[in-house]
Amino acid sequence: DNCQFTANTDQNDEDNDTLGDACDVDIDGDSLNNTNDNCPFAANLDQTDTDGDGDGDACDLVLWDQNNVSSNIANMSVLINGGSITDQNISGIETVSFEDGENNTIISFDWNFSDTLYFPNITITQQESNSTGSVLISGLDLSGGTKTVYVDNLDAGSNGVCIKDAEITDITEVSNDCSGDSETFVACPGSSGVYACVAEGDRYKVSGLSHSGVVEQYQTPPPAPPASPPPSSSGGSSRKSSAKKATPEPTEVEAAYDGPDDIGAIDEPEPAPRKVEDGSELTGFAVTTDRIAGFAVSIGILALIAGLVWYHNKRK
Repeated sequence: DNCQFTANTDQNDEDNDTLGDACDVDIDGDSLNNTNDNCPFAANLDQTDTDGDGDGDACDLVLWDQNNVSSNIANMSVLINGGSITDQNISGIETVSFEDGENNTIISFDWNFSDTLYFPNITITQQESNSTGSVLISGLDLSGGTKTVYVDNLDAGSNGVCIKDAEITDITEVSNDCSGDSETFVACPGSSGVYACVAEGDRYKVSGLSHSGVVEQYQTPPPAPPASPPPSSSGGSSRKSSAKKATPEPTEVEAAYDGPDDIGAIDEPEPAPRKVEDGSELTGFAVTTDRIAGFAVSIGILALIAGLVWYHNKRK
């Protein structure tokens, strides 16, 4: 038991002096009694406490006090991962958030607590009027990190925000048409480069900022791109479609026809059969009246020739 005269099941010995912390009156070995040392876990003869939170600067990972921040926001507070600051339990990368008196987040960002987060000389300002939402945050260098800022959506006609990603001291430095240096218009919802904006209730959530000057604005949306023409059916997309023949243009008669489209095939009338005389057959075929007349003329000519030959022979 490293604290033989003090009930202590936890055998921690922060300063490795073989005396348990529970009974060690000077845990960090800085000659300051633990009860009088505002950093009992860090050797710190200088008891400076910049933010007045009871933790000396030597062990204070968040140097924060409303008096250190210039702001027009009443009752502003800072949270670490959604909870109150407890310096001794902070380590690694944590999310830091500023909230107004109604617990609305104004700004949030990630911070690596291998370094102390120091807030003096930070400026956080919201719009003074109720016509146009804006937020200005200056003096907060995240060493390459980015911030997420919440802007009140007070203008019913706005459709996005103008970001002035530069260190400025007054929100009026943001141009009215978002055409100035380091300015980018971002539609809400929408994105532009590293910036993004989404609507959350009556506020715009704007992310990706290095510096933080944000004002809600309206810009005319760009015209929609022309519609793409339908894909061509040529090119052999299918054998069936490529085998189709072009439909011929209708003739004048067809164009003038106003009847139903599908009238079926038209049967042409068969020629009327010729009259056949009763009982006239020749070589097994039916003989028509015209054929009988032809045969009669032929027989008459043959008979005439035969008579002339007989008469001539008789005279001899």
